[in-house]
Amino acid sequence: EPGDIIIQINEQSVLGWDSDKLVAEVQGEAGTIVNVTYSRQNNDYNVDITRAVVENSVYGEIIQEDVGYIQIFQFSSAAPVEVAKYLEYFKNNNIDKLIIDLRDDGGGYLTSLIGVAGLFLDKGDPILIQEYTDKTAETSFATGGNYTNFTNIVILGNEYSASASEAFIGCMRDNGKAIFVGETTYGKSTVQVPVYFADGSALKYSKALWLTPNKTVINKVGLVPDVSVELHPVLSMPMIDLIDGETFQYDQVSYEVEIAQNCLDFLGYGPERFDGYFDRSTQTAIEAFQAEYDLVNNGELNAETASLLCSEVIREWNTNTDLYDSQKAKALELVNE
Repeated sequence: EPGDIIIQINEQSVLGWDSDKLVAEVQGEAGTIVNVTYSRQNNDYNVDITRAVVENSVYGEIIQEDVGYIQIFQFSSAAPVEVAKYLEYFKNNNIDKLIIDLRDDGGGYLTSLIGVAGLFLDKGDPILIQEYTDKTAETSFATGGNYTNFTNIVILGNEYSASASEAFIGCMRDNGKAIFVGETTYGKSTVQVPVYFADGSALKYSKALWLTPNKTVINKVGLVPDVSVELHPVLSMPMIDLIDGETFQYDQVSYEVEIAQNCLDFLGYGPERFDGYFDRSTQTAIEAFQAEYDLVNNGELNAETASLLCSEVIREWNTNTDLYDSQKAKALELVNE
């Protein structure tokens, strides 16, 4: 469930792991089993999970009478077909306004990007330009899409929208098909090719740099939104990682306290400071949180309180996303103009 915190993989503690290592340990060959221990509201659970291939990279729904919503998780090889399926559904239901959510989409295949973008563009519209290391360039053009019926399209992106996601935003905006709402994107526009060696290792090298149709350079810069909207700061902060016995209390200063203050604010406990200084309002907010969740009520930030704070932020965001998603709310406002 949203808010669950993984604490062990195959009986090995994940304390100190980054997300890449955690994902690598959970993933594996389809049909094999991974043992996961997780914490839910301070109770630990242990489950065996059978690994399987996750096919879907796209989700869509009608969110208002004439507004469709598509979220692309990654530009996988199946993405063009999946997006087309939802667009056909919207077309059959007279949907002429569309929100495309690319937040946290780290990219994928450029061929998939070209396939998805081509669904919306007119024949001959440029999709992207690839500049190769030998100084030659190649432009990809749309062949003419079947879904040019949308009167308004808004694309959502954030700091984790990268590579193919940025290329899609750039081509849609440069061709006058959409506006971009959210936060400046990651800034990755290199085309990389893997070279495999006999020992099983591999090396990736960059063979080209892609530009938007208007020749905008994205690499290490990102795309700036037409309308900038930020979510609550806590949603881009890391988890508070305290070891047993480690505490923070009144009159101390730390980044962990800053994260906790933002967690408390998001959850409605109303601390007055957000700079990492542990003032009396922070102490009062922590005491209120500890009392509500039957924790040791001493007004200190300890490992148990920190873990549950972060868990509850995740749970609240995923359970009541529309209450807090100011970016999507702005997209809805603009798509209806």
